[in-house]
Amino acid sequence: MELVGRLVVEHRPDNDGRCVVCRVAGTSLHAAWPCKVSELAADALAVIRSRGAARGPG
Repeated sequence: MELVGRLVVEHRPDNDGRCVVCRVAGTSLHAAWPCKVSELAADALAVIRSRGAARGPG
């Protein structure tokens, strides 16, 4: 999946699960992440919704 590939390239967690790119850039957890994980998450949700997977039964 293209989104997974982008996540692997743009978000590299350290041993504590924090993104190496973000930490090196000096951002906080509440700042906009330079690795664009938030953007990737939004893209993933859009894909899921477009496929109807987010809808409940019935």
